[in-house]
Amino acid sequence: MKLKYSIGLFVMGLLVLFAFAQPGATEQEPQKHMKVDFSQSCTECHTEMTPDVVAVWQESRHGETSVKCYVCHGDGEVEFSANGDDERCSGCHGDKVVDFAKAPGDRCFDCHDGHSLKFHQN
Repeated sequence: MKLKYSIGLFVMGLLVLFAFAQPGATEQEPQKHMKVDFSQSCTECHTEMTPDVVAVWQESRHGETSVKCYVCHGDGEVEFSANGDDERCSGCHGDKVVDFAKAPGDRCFDCHDGHSLKFHQN
């Protein structure tokens, strides 16, 4: 009985390992924005849907310098990050990249508010 149980566990373990060893099995599909009319700008839709977020962004340095939503969030159709992506930050702010092992947070937005981008919200 113990031998059958051990063999069963061994086979199940191999199946799990095999599943994760498949190419792409551990890769995440890129996120996409919910289905919307992409001929409309982000700001047009979000002014209606999340007006407070748009107002905070418009008053931020990014809003004042016309850095558009896709710069931080992706285009929505092919790739999208609802919370922004640290790699996108470093595209413009490469000189400000920190060693997160020594930083108080694990990502840029742990210290910087997402839309106002004010420094050190902690």
